[in-house]
Formats: sequence, structure tokens, C-alpha cells
Amino acid sequence: MHSVYKRFEEEISSLPVETEPFSLYEPIRYTLQLGGKHVRPRLVLLTTKMCESNPDLALPAAKAVELLHVFTLIHDDIMDKADTRRGKLTVAKKWDENIAILSGDALFGIALEQLNEIASIPELSKEQVQGVFSTFLKAVRIVCEGQSLDMSFEDRIDVSKDEYITMIGAKTAALIAASSELGARVAGVSDELITAAYEFGWNIGTAFQIQDDYLDAVGDAQKTGKKVGGDILEGKKTYLTLTALENASAEMKSELLDIIQKDEKSDADVARVIAIYRETGTLDQTEQSIQKYYSVALDNLGKFPDNDARNEIKSLVNQLMQREK
Repeated sequence: MHSVYKRFEEEISSLPVETEPFSLYEPIRYTLQLGGKHVRPRLVLLTTKMCESNPDLALPAAKAVELLHVFTLIHDDIMDKADTRRGKLTVAKKWDENIAILSGDALFGIALEQLNEIASIPELSKEQVQGVFSTFLKAVRIVCEGQSLDMSFEDRIDVSKDEYITMIGAKTAALIAASSELGARVAGVSDELITAAYEFGWNIGTAFQIQDDYLDAVGDAQKTGKKVGGDILEGKKTYLTLTALENASAEMKSELLDIIQKDEKSDADVARVIAIYRETGTLDQTEQSIQKYYSVALDNLGKFPDNDARNEIKSLVNQLMQREK
């Protein structure tokens, strides 16, 4: 597996990105050099191998998924008005929003070009190729749905926890789910296993996002790299906030809503919200939810052959789920 992943890293870092117009392609090169954990392409390759097929066949899909992910980050940063990404200036901040939009669009085109390489692999049937394209394009649409929902939540106080799960399932989990499904489709396994691959990725992605919410409130800033209570300061609706609103007494709910709706929040406000999380049992309930989605994901993973690739996937997942508090 290490050899094919090394090939992926070499190919993704040396993509033949055009040089002109410089203002269009330089931001793409800049963004790709920021690196990352490459969780999604690793899942594509490992799932193909777990399904007892050659992971080399999945390289175009792995590259396309990573490029799609980077494309979504560029556009998310525009909408979130973010200044930094992975410790560096975002494309919109380093250049401007118009350049970020165009560079993101061009990167999406490059992702499709990489995916199209799969059509020329003789070992894959027409049905397998069509399945890969269908999975990829569906993921694009669902991720956009998730971002749209997330934006619509900004001005709403009445967001339900079920709505939130739908949103993160689309915005965060769908691309992780598509990654494992792509690997299964390249391998040409049964519909049952394709569904299991998707559900594995969806449940892991959902657990990962809820854990992200959790660590924002109680994580160690030096280990997570994020300011404690950053989501609270920004007034974001998170799994914890919505759970606390469900659990709180009328008085405490009113207090929490007052803080959430403040334009400017203090460190004392953040501390009080976290205290409400503790007093309402929200932290314990959130940990239980993370474990629930994680367990369902492992149940789906258990439907696949017991081999080294499955163990690697489980190890990768455990690394994600055991981020430092």
C-alpha cells in the first residue's frame, strides 16, 4: 500500500498545472503545496485494496477526490471570509475573492480531467467507470447542498439537531463516504458492499465532525491548533450548542440564546457556555453520539474481507478519532 500511496503523493504534487494566466494557476499551485492528511484519497486506495483489487486502478479517483476537496476549501474560505488555512493565508486573502472563485473553478476542472483517466483503464468495465463518475458527481452536488444548509443556519435560532446532522452529513461526511464508495466501485464489488462502503464513510465523517465540535469546546488549544471556544465566539450552531438547547432549563436556555446572539462575545461568555455544556450533560451526550457513529462505521467495515488493508483503514480511522484533547 505504501508504494501506491507514494505514487499518489508524487503525482498530486507534480500535477501538470498550466503557467498562464499566472493569476489563475499560481493560486492552485500555492494551495496544493499546503499539504494535508490526504484522508480521502487514502480511503479510496485502501478500500480498493480491502476489496481485493489493485489500488493502482484507483489512482485517478484518488487524485480527483483530493482535488475536489481542495476546491471546496478554497470556496468555503471565501464564504466564511477566512483569513488562514493550515496556518497560511487563504487564496481569497492572499489574492482576492474573484481570483479565488476562478482558481477554484479551474481546480474543479482539473479534478474532472484526472478522474477521466479512469475511462482508459482496460481492467475496468463500462459499468464500473460509469459508477465512479456517478459517485463523484453526486458527491459534488451533495457537498454543495451541505454548504447551502450551513449558510442558511447562520440567521436561524430554531435549527434542530436532526437538521444539523443532515447538514454535516452532506457538507463533511458525504465526500468521505464517496471516497470509500469510489474505492469499492473501482474494485467492482457487489451493490451490498458498495452501500456498506458508503455508509462506513458517512458514519466516520459524521463522527469526525461532531468530535471537531467537541474539541472546539474542551480540546487543548496547543494540541488541536485551535482557540478554545472558537465556534462559540463565531456564534456557530454546533452539535453541542443544539444539544444544550434541548437539555437546558427554560432559564438556562434563555441565557444560552442571549450569548449566542451577541455580536461580540467575551472570554467569560465562552466559559459560561462551556459550563452550560457541562451542567446540561451535553459533553457526555456528545461523546456518546461520537461513539455511536464510530461503532456503526466499524460494523460496516466488518462486512469486508479481514485483510491488511482493512486493518490500515481501521488504524487511519482510530488516528482521526483519537485526536488529542
